[in-house]
Amino acid sequence: MKATLVIPLLFTVLCLTHTVQALNILVLGCQNSRSHFVHLNAITTALLERGHRIYELVTVPTPKHPNRTTFAIKDKIEPFAPTGLSDLAQRGVIWHTSRNQARFSEANCRQAFSSKAAQELLALARDPKRQPKIDVVVVDYLFGQCLGAFAKEFGSAPIVAVTAFGNPVEVDEMIGAPTFPSFVPHDITSYSRHDTMTWTARLYNKLTYLMYNYFRTSAESAMNGQLQEFFGPGAATVEEVHRNISVVLVNSHPAISGARPQIPAVVEIGGIHVPPLKEIPRGELRDFLDSAKDGFILMSFGSLLKGSHMESWRRKELMRAFERLKPLRIVMKWEDPWDSKQDGPLSSNVLLSRWLPQSDVLGNLKLHQNFKDKTDL
Repeated sequence: MKATLVIPLLFTVLCLTHTVQALNILVLGCQNSRSHFVHLNAITTALLERGHRIYELVTVPTPKHPNRTTFAIKDKIEPFAPTGLSDLAQRGVIWHTSRNQARFSEANCRQAFSSKAAQELLALARDPKRQPKIDVVVVDYLFGQCLGAFAKEFGSAPIVAVTAFGNPVEVDEMIGAPTFPSFVPHDITSYSRHDTMTWTARLYNKLTYLMYNYFRTSAESAMNGQLQEFFGPGAATVEEVHRNISVVLVNSHPAISGARPQIPAVVEIGGIHVPPLKEIPRGELRDFLDSAKDGFILMSFGSLLKGSHMESWRRKELMRAFERLKPLRIVMKWEDPWDSKQDGPLSSNVLLSRWLPQSDVLGNLKLHQNFKDKTDL
């Protein structure tokens, strides 16, 4: 869904109590992830284009704008990434994944509150001469729900929660909506929302819900201690933040994520971060794709998982698998130089790149014309 459709939904919340005018909006995000930032920044940019005033606490530098006041967390916040892919292989072990995600949420908040930028934002909130009247608070919620406590410092403005992780089931739990473990798989399981779960799968899914909630609740209890330490007596608790959420904007679409029951306060905005397509300039990448007459595969581990996280034996297996896919071509995001001595030779149908214009690669119609009868990306 494009920003032109999503932003009016956000304004609906605001217009319940305000006339049509430029608003002061506080945007909060402490995840050290490019994918999180791209999603959140798409909303921020659209609000700026409509003349609103933005105050933001973020980890990624943002373009300067006369209506934008940025508190940049320059202190290093460790990203959520495994030391090796063996960690990810334990995805099906519910206690392992639940515990790690809960620990990351707690650590993320602790590091954000220890930053100079957070201290400066708090000082702004408590200075009667400088404090702006904030009309709404937008929070990148998953792994950063603690930041919603800033809303109380700015006059208890309504909270709009945003998730870049699709539509995780914990969104329902946070806003008090019913959950359906009998047919809605938890995000950390290997089940798809397009699947029909067996009785055993439903039992495992229910246990996953319980285990994940146990670790999440424990992490949020620790966050409450952090909130007391940072804001002082009377600080909002994470539970209060949950209750004050007016609407949740989730990065999902039923065509991809599968259908599930939703309450009106949950709005799917999948694709808001996708920019207008640009033609890929001539060069190594364009030439490689132009010659992919039988189609190509784009492989990326995202912005957090690096090539260095993959064990050598996995790299070798990966190249052997790619070799068997010929004549298909593979474009893979890979940050490190390929070590042929340690990891074996790079297959001739593979192109490595430190950065890829992913949307342009997958959405460029001119490229698709080369193999439209072979595959549909």
